[in-house]
Amino acid sequence: MNGAEPIEGRLVAAREHEAVVARYTNADGSRMAKPPNGEPSNFTERQWVQVRTPSFKRWFDDCEAAAELNVLIGLSLEEAREKLKALSGKFLVNLATATGMKAQINTVQRNKIVSASAFRKSKNNGFTANEHNTAASMIDKLWKHAEQVSDAQDKNGDVNIKSIKRFVSPLLFTGRDVPVYAWLTIKETERDGSRIYSIELEKFETFEGRLKEQSALSSSSVSSGVAAKLEQKLNNISKVVDANGEPLVVYYGSTQWFQVFNNSEDRRLFKAPDGTIVASDNREIAVSFVNYYGGRADNVILDEDDPRHERLFGELIAKVGFIRCS
Repeated sequence: MNGAEPIEGRLVAAREHEAVVARYTNADGSRMAKPPNGEPSNFTERQWVQVRTPSFKRWFDDCEAAAELNVLIGLSLEEAREKLKALSGKFLVNLATATGMKAQINTVQRNKIVSASAFRKSKNNGFTANEHNTAASMIDKLWKHAEQVSDAQDKNGDVNIKSIKRFVSPLLFTGRDVPVYAWLTIKETERDGSRIYSIELEKFETFEGRLKEQSALSSSSVSSGVAAKLEQKLNNISKVVDANGEPLVVYYGSTQWFQVFNNSEDRRLFKAPDGTIVASDNREIAVSFVNYYGGRADNVILDEDDPRHERLFGELIAKVGFIRCS
């Protein structure tokens, strides 16, 4: 997958596995990251770790970001306030900036983000209260993946404000066929550092014009390439997810050993588009294929966590049965 020899590939996979476990495990042994709906993950332990490794992200796209930006709607104002309260005082990191810019949300910002005036902007753009509240509740994830669009001085000339920055992040709401964009305003002061002050939802249809408008206000060239970066993030957001909003695990049965999928008879048989892989989210169907046509079930890559397939971890990671994000 990454050009390494089988043994070297296994060593790389083992190191990445250990690094992910260390990064995402709390002192009490619990995991830091949960599915978009907050429920326990359907992944096996190995799968949960695997989707967060650099090798998996290079091969299958960033499914971690996909899960975080694929949103199930339904939070009330009170639920959003509780979610924001839990973020209070924490340093939230933006991964899109080269330096990993950090920002905070405290009482003032929490109240402003879910205020009537903040919702009014989203409402005027065609969004419901539940949609605004849901986006507000996941502001840490939106901030994590947001791209900077502008960097300007305070329009009122407040000398205590070093800069006003605008960031934007894409997301997909369940039930909406087109992407949504969340605008985040970051206020930077000498005393408080960077604080996330507001969130506003924007429709896909009006986003391009708004992006050009905001870019023109910038005092620097920070907005260069933003449109392309956002498009790439959207391409990485999986439309094929389970009930938790995580990438769906699927299974493929075959009577032959192979390392890569190709444009096989499956695609032609179903008259599917070029590049289609015919798979099932039911493990037993994949097993029954092998039982019917012959061969051994051991030759079917059903689940990387299966001890029969231990030799595949790292070496043939692409065969685990995850469907690509794109």
